[in-house]
Amino acid sequence: MKHDGQRLYFAFEIDDDLLYGIDTPRWLPKENPKAHDYVDGKPSREAFPWFGDEMEILLNATNTFKADESVEGNGRSWQMVVNLTKSRLGGLGKGGLLEGEPRRDPKAFATYSNWIDSKAMIAVTSVKPNRKGYIIEWSIALNPCVEVEPGKFWSPAMGDREVGINIALGDLDTPESGTGNFGNFHHEDWFSGGAKTRTQLNNFGTLHLRAKPAPKR
Repeated sequence: MKHDGQRLYFAFEIDDDLLYGIDTPRWLPKENPKAHDYVDGKPSREAFPWFGDEMEILLNATNTFKADESVEGNGRSWQMVVNLTKSRLGGLGKGGLLEGEPRRDPKAFATYSNWIDSKAMIAVTSVKPNRKGYIIEWSIALNPCVEVEPGKFWSPAMGDREVGINIALGDLDTPESGTGNFGNFHHEDWFSGGAKTRTQLNNFGTLHLRAKPAPKR
């Protein structure tokens, strides 16, 4: 994770011995036969953006919460998805960004769509040369995506700031390999939180946004 005062940058290198939709057929979960639906060439709000091999970033820019609420779907708190084999801009078959949760909230979905279309968020995926995993590079504009106070977006001029963060990895292989798991996922890994509460803001870890580079040792 890095920032340049204008954007946050994340890079992930994922080891994976079986890539869904590349090494396997693009099978669908019993929980949602519309998991890969697109409407007029854009993702449906009924689809599962995270169904596939994927990474998610969940951010709580204000680093506050009232109880056990999850993200709002705006610059204050959000959850976005990068899927290896589908995206908003590339459709089914090309990896990239997708609208995350709460996807069924029209206002949140529209905000996420605008961030992708306007390139406030940019992400690219690539399969490793040995086909045993993939790489994600993800760029996030501080304005409008990191609203630390009403109408104010973090910049180094504001000094150091702590924001809430969670990061998720979803690994999908074959239906048989995920028997008993939701969506037959092989497994999920999360940076922070409990198995049933990790999308709640009070389960997030901490990302330290530094205004100045750390001193050299």
